[in-house]
Amino acid sequence: MSSACGYHFNPLQATQISHGGGSIGGRTKSTLKVPATSRPARKLDQDHYKEKVRKSLRSGNNVELEMSPSAYDTAWVAMVPELGEYSGRSKPRFQQCLQWVMENQNGDGSWGLNPGHPSLVKDSLSCTLACVLALGTWNLGHRLLQRGLDYIGSNAWAASSADQLSPIGFNIVFPAMVDRALKLDLTLPLSQRLIDSLIRSRDSEIGLCGRNYSNLAYVAEGLGDYCDWKQLLNHRRSNGSLFDSPATTAAALIRYPDDHKSFQYLATVVDSFDGSVPCVYPMHIRTRLRLVDTMERLGVNCHFRDELHNILDEIYRGWLAKDEEIFSDISCLAMAFRLLRTNGYDVSSDELAAFVDEEKFFDTCGIQNTSIATCLELYRASQLRIYEEEQILEKILTWTREFLKKQVLNQNILDKKLCREVEHDLRNFYGKLDRVSHRRTIESYDAQEFQMLKTAYRCRTIYNDELAMLAVEDFIVSQAQYQEELKHVQKWFVDCNMDRMKQSRDTSLVSSAFASGVMVGPELAQARIAFAQVSVLTTVIDDFIDDYGSREESIRLVELLRNWDKQNLEKISDSSREVKIMYTALCKTIDEQSKKAYAVQGRCIKQELHEMWLELLEEFLNGKGWGDKKITTMHQYISTSRITSIAKLLTVSATYGLGQKIPEGLSSTPDFYTMWYHTSLVGRLLNDVKSYKREQEEGALNFISMLTAGGTVSEEEAISTAQRMREDSQRKMLQMLCLSKGNIVPRRCKEFLWGVCKIANWLYNGDGCDQFTSPDKIVEDINALIWEPLELRSLRLQPVEQ
Repeated sequence: MSSACGYHFNPLQATQISHGGGSIGGRTKSTLKVPATSRPARKLDQDHYKEKVRKSLRSGNNVELEMSPSAYDTAWVAMVPELGEYSGRSKPRFQQCLQWVMENQNGDGSWGLNPGHPSLVKDSLSCTLACVLALGTWNLGHRLLQRGLDYIGSNAWAASSADQLSPIGFNIVFPAMVDRALKLDLTLPLSQRLIDSLIRSRDSEIGLCGRNYSNLAYVAEGLGDYCDWKQLLNHRRSNGSLFDSPATTAAALIRYPDDHKSFQYLATVVDSFDGSVPCVYPMHIRTRLRLVDTMERLGVNCHFRDELHNILDEIYRGWLAKDEEIFSDISCLAMAFRLLRTNGYDVSSDELAAFVDEEKFFDTCGIQNTSIATCLELYRASQLRIYEEEQILEKILTWTREFLKKQVLNQNILDKKLCREVEHDLRNFYGKLDRVSHRRTIESYDAQEFQMLKTAYRCRTIYNDELAMLAVEDFIVSQAQYQEELKHVQKWFVDCNMDRMKQSRDTSLVSSAFASGVMVGPELAQARIAFAQVSVLTTVIDDFIDDYGSREESIRLVELLRNWDKQNLEKISDSSREVKIMYTALCKTIDEQSKKAYAVQGRCIKQELHEMWLELLEEFLNGKGWGDKKITTMHQYISTSRITSIAKLLTVSATYGLGQKIPEGLSSTPDFYTMWYHTSLVGRLLNDVKSYKREQEEGALNFISMLTAGGTVSEEEAISTAQRMREDSQRKMLQMLCLSKGNIVPRRCKEFLWGVCKIANWLYNGDGCDQFTSPDKIVEDINALIWEPLELRSLRLQPVEQ
């Protein structure tokens, strides 16, 4: 992106998007899909869904009870013999589980979560064979058993299909269940060739572990005599289970019927779930973590700040207590670290030290923890590096990023939704507008969503119609509000006569989109409007000073602003029409924003805004060589960029509209200075790395060209230096966002400054070009944010008609 004065960063400066289609950066044309007629805003009542979600959050009910029953695990528990019965055919120890199996066969003869799902046939095979074994073990349900065998015969092809989503450990457990069925004299409708192939595959996978079977212990029910069960029992969880898995624990109890701890665990789970068991228990912390994460991704978390804060407090207490549920599962640990750190809790990355080495990770972390989803969680956690010395996160980031890239490149991720998530996060982790990401999550959200462990499962706490409809209505209401705010900014632009200037650009749309993208809540309307007004007005004035205004007119504008309290009418009347329009717009905007801020803050901020506008315009003059200072050193360049990035002016103007009291003198405190300095530097360096060749041709100042001017530093070295500086500033920004102790900057203000960093990352995406030289993405995102209706079909829901 070319900055108008060459050396300062204003994201809007090179942006031209108009309603009927326009250009971005003056290069490529791209049409925005704006409706021919204004779509009336839909008045949707969100209270019903808010209350249902809030009631669920506050109820304190055991969220694990929302887990779907696992036919696979319930069948294994049903195979446990009564204590003292070693024949395996006399009496089941958990009769209610056997009863559940007999009452829950699907219409097609299978057992499992989602019969008929085209990607879950392998899972249905595993569940069905387990249930057939349970019935065969006790010589019951012959008709059900035969229907199950018929299903297996009709779908045997899926057992060796590489295109099916595979339950964890399928290649180990399924052949073991085939062996078990043959020992029960069950006639399996499987070809000998298929059976031999499955067994070879199992033996090969086990062989890769040598004599160390600990990696496969999670699926020990499929290991049989390969496993040292007595040694395995020494690693049981404090709740008596093996890996919180009912199936694995049941297999241990089948081998050791007098194992009281295994029995007590299974009895507790069976009683809790009224005769069935889930695929994993307990899931209390894991489920609540995913709930917080899902609500943040849907963008509805702002409606439940207190409730989610209580959940995170509970998880933080578990973190400090080294709760086994958090620390025994890598995905859970990584997600807990990420969510706690981003929400201001002090958590150490040392807890992730065991995962810094890729080879060691896959060798020692066990089959249940080596999934792509687990690596994605580690990758996300590694992005939360806030201290320079956190090499643990740097190393995890390096290997997880490369691993995930390979999986995408080699098309190894069969779950299409997961693949899209991986691609999205790899593309540019922090280069996303929050509200656009929310829309993406909403449109891919499915109330029937399932996850995969040893079997597919669903959790209604996380995926349900109420949460889906709340997210849909919230976005539609927000989108209507964004459109109204855009109209307000466009009217202000015309009322200030800026549309009558010779070469003015109305950047109201892109300015409003930026504001809406990083300031989500409905209560932040005033802040979004202030952000957009500052952005638009800065662009108009900067265009004038840099492109087509004369030296005398530009100096006159600054003089008028410098002496605005003296009401020098003669100087105003003698000014050109362009200067009058800009000066009047400045006065009107400062006055309007001051009045709105006074209503919230109880004090006048007019002088503060005036001083910042004056400082900005004076630096614009300096950039043209018309001011008091001449930029000749790198220090001067960086110092000037702090001001001309407009980050400070944007932040102060928007902050007073955030709906909370702002400490007097905040903008002059060291904490605030540090944050907006690094925000400015992130944008400045991202811009300079992308645009230095073009700006070099134009004779404009640029960090890269200044660094290479003496000939002692190569372009590659200069770019590397700029990238290191940018990463360091971004890390320090993230640190101040995540750590609240001793920082007087309000949380919402910090979030806004971090949002400006994300805007800069979004504009200069990490795929080799900035958004302005390839504008389709920016147009697509603005359409998604402001204009395009939600694609509700993917939600399998209908919006509520009012």
